[in-house]
Amino acid sequence: MNLYYMSDPLFEDLKQNFINSIKDKENFNLIEIPIDTPQFDEECPEHCKFGGGFNTWQSKLSGMINGINQTKEGDYFVFSDVDVVVYRPLLSASDQRSRYNISKRVF
Repeated sequence: MNLYYMSDPLFEDLKQNFINSIKDKENFNLIEIPIDTPQFDEECPEHCKFGGGFNTWQSKLSGMINGINQTKEGDYFVFSDVDVVVYRPLLSASDQRSRYNISKRVF
C-alpha cells in the first residue's frame, strides 16, 4: 500500500519523527511529495499565507489526485502530513476500515 506524505526542507525533523513513528513500515511504500518552502511577498495578506499558501494547497491536492490515479480499484492508499505521530500500526486501522462500506454511509 502506498503512503504519501508531504514535506519541505524546514520540516526535516517532523518528517523523520513521522517516519520513525510508523509501526508497520514494511507494509507501505513510503512516497514523499516534496514541496518548496513557501515564499511570501511582504505585502501578502495573512489569509494568503494560511497553510503555506495557495501553491502548497495545490501541491497537496495534486498529490492526492496522483495517489487516487495510481491506486488500483479496490486498493487503498494513505495520504498524511508529517506533523502526525502514529501510535498504532496503520494497516490494522485500514483493514478495519475496509470491512465497512463507506459508500453506504449517509452524512
